[in-house]
Formats: sequence, structure tokens, C-alpha cells
Amino acid sequence: MNNGVAAAALLVVLAFAGIMLGGMGSGVDDIDDALITIELPHHEVHEGNHYTATDSATINAGVLNRKVWRFTTPNNATQCHLILTFTSSLSGVLSFNANPTVNAAGSGLSEYNNNRNSVKTAQLTAFKDTTLTADGTPISILVIGTSAPATRIGGVGRISTEWILKVNEDYVLIFQADNANTLISVVAEWYEV
Repeated sequence: MNNGVAAAALLVVLAFAGIMLGGMGSGVDDIDDALITIELPHHEVHEGNHYTATDSATINAGVLNRKVWRFTTPNNATQCHLILTFTSSLSGVLSFNANPTVNAAGSGLSEYNNNRNSVKTAQLTAFKDTTLTADGTPISILVIGTSAPATRIGGVGRISTEWILKVNEDYVLIFQADNANTLISVVAEWYEV
């Protein structure tokens, strides 16, 4: 038997074993019956468990003008896996904090299921313009851009580490700009299992 035929036979045996061990449909995508070889977050999009919320604003410099987004996890066994991407036209400091003390809830952000055919809704809730009496514990801090004269630039900060958030907990993303008229945006992506 040549190597190509042996490899094909092995794939058939492995596929059959997967069906026998896991039942019909095991390891197969529900939408197009493809063997699942995609990354888990992509698969969660197919399953209707992946969500996105976005926001943008123009803010001025200083602590009184900072922008705060809040993410609240459900009080059940659902685990929320969160990745944040942030952009700024000018420099500032970005902080992702756990367990803040919320003064005012803020306004809810629209949360979209990335599988537009799914009727599932997110259990994590996202807010903008939350006010805090205490910022909580910083778990990630990024300096964005530079304020050097003649080279003032913004940048992109991606908290690319996937955070599995604690249940029944508040988390906040806080940006404090160094300059007036700083255009900012955030993309929150998460899946729930």
C-alpha cells in the first residue's frame, strides 16, 4: 500500500472512530457538516455562542474625561471568554480592571451574535459611560501612542490574551487620553460556554 492510500485509510478510520465514540455528528459542524478543524472561537461563531459589542467616542484629556466600559458576567455556570481591541487617534493609558465599585451603571451597548442566523442572546452585558467610585484591580495596563511634539500618534491596543471571566463579576476597560479631541474605539468579542 502506498503512503497516500495509507494516509487516506487512516483518515477514514479516525473519522469513523470519532463518530462511534462521540455519536453521530461528533466533530462535525452543524451548518455545513465539515470536520471541525477551525479554532474554537470560530467554531463558537458557528454554534451561535460568539458575540460582539462596539463603541467609539471623542474625548478630551484628563481623569475627568476618561472613558469607561463595563462588562458584567452572568451569575450562573456560563463562562465568558473575552478579547478586547482598542484604537486611539492620540496617546493615553488603557487599563482593564476586575471588581470595580460601580457608582452609575452607564448605558447598555448593543450586543450582536456573530452568527446572524442564531436567536441566542449574550449573557454577558456590556455598558458604556459607567462611573466608578473605585477602579478595581488592574489586570492589564497598556500605554497607547506617544505625545512627543511633532510626532503625536495614537495606536492600537489589543488585550490579545483571552480572559475567562469570573462569574457574577464586573470588569471595566478604562481609557484616559493625554490630549484633547482624541478619537477612540473599542471592540469587545467574546464567546460563552
